[in-house]
Amino acid sequence: MSAVSGVLHRASVSSVSSFEISSTVPVGDDNTRPLLLFVAGLGDTLLSVEYVIGVAAAVGEQGWRCAQALLSSNGPGWGTASVRQDAEELADLVRYFKRRGAAKVVLLGHSTGCQDAIAYLHLARDDAAMPQLDAVILQAPVSDREAPGVSEGVNRFLPQLEYQKDSPTFASPELASLLQTDIGITLHRFRSLVLPPTGDTVNLDVCEDFFSSDLSDLYLERVFAPTTCPIMFVLSGDDASYPERIKSRLPDLLQCFRRSTPEPYSSRHSCILPDADHSLSSVSSAEAFKQQVVAFLGDL
Repeated sequence: MSAVSGVLHRASVSSVSSFEISSTVPVGDDNTRPLLLFVAGLGDTLLSVEYVIGVAAAVGEQGWRCAQALLSSNGPGWGTASVRQDAEELADLVRYFKRRGAAKVVLLGHSTGCQDAIAYLHLARDDAAMPQLDAVILQAPVSDREAPGVSEGVNRFLPQLEYQKDSPTFASPELASLLQTDIGITLHRFRSLVLPPTGDTVNLDVCEDFFSSDLSDLYLERVFAPTTCPIMFVLSGDDASYPERIKSRLPDLLQCFRRSTPEPYSSRHSCILPDADHSLSSVSSAEAFKQQVVAFLGDL
């Protein structure tokens, strides 16, 4: 990846910041232009998901700006964070850009950034002071619990997880390795990622399992119930986060998400990119995604 120019924005309320990527239109020249705000996934850092650079160029040609949110959970910080914390920090950024005149703000979530977007919708429903979003894009909304090898490993440690469910301590290295990481993870965050919901009520402080294939219809309806803006789902057909049994029924999973979204907000541009991996690393999948994003934003 070559050098990328842009502008670093820091929200006044907190230390959260964002990096606005330069495009065909000089950055910072018109604060009223609509903004696409990219929210990366677990372990990601600035521009580590490279497709966002191409997306910034594509939407820039349509008069949009694109920035990546830099949250305190970025990099190794996710192990001690939560989706509620992420959503609250995102609200600071959305408020910052809207106060500066942004005509629209659209969240583009990647991987766990999709959970953050869902958490934002829930908090915005319950807090009138929280700035509303104009649209949401969920790219690679996947289940951490259903990732290959995770549930089998977690089952071995269920007695320990139940015994320590109220413990403020960190997960053991053995538990952390189930999520293919060696960073420090609180038991609370670990449980939030790998255990299913215990009922049909969405509780952001307990469980961030929003996209598993075995969730009940009622729970999924409650996941998407706060949606009051257009939302586009983009799934990857060759995503390593899916076990083969789920890959074979991705169209059904996409339909579950769309059916659970209140009318008329589920976008007609929602799709599965057949050969795409989790981060759209191939040129063809990144290009196809750019086209979907441009078409979706064009409908707003």
